Amino acid sequence: MTQESRPERVVRIVARYRDPSILEVILAHVRKLFMDVSWFYAWRGKEDIIEVYMGLPDHKNFALLVGNLHKTPLVEKVEVLEDAGIIKWVADRKGNVRRLTEIDGVKEYDMVINVPIFSKVTEYSWGEKRGKDLY
Repeated sequence: MTQESRPERVVRIVARYRDPSILEVILAHVRKLFMDVSWFYAWRGKEDIIEVYMGLPDHKNFALLVGNLHKTPLVEKVEVLEDAGIIKWVADRKGNVRRLTEIDGVKEYDMVINVPIFSKVTEYSWGEKRGKDLY
């Protein structure tokens, strides 16, 4: 079974933003464990907090990745979105946003946005594990 055919796992990482190297640190953990990243979104919020969402093909090193990330300096917590499904949206260069269907496809300069839909989260923060149902 190739990595591309495995189910995807979605992770949300909340970290302190000191400089852009925090993104390099997060991705270095993924690379160190020979894992792929399907998609990656990050944005800086209020009070120098950065939120990172990553889609990762399921891999034997996934649990090790989560364990390493949540003990990394500047990372406040790692959340595994347990039952995440993905809805794909497309934003074109004119600002129009539509839901992606296989019939439409994506044109050059279109941006595909993966929106995770989930109801169960397992949170890891400095050695502590907490799970919660959102509904």
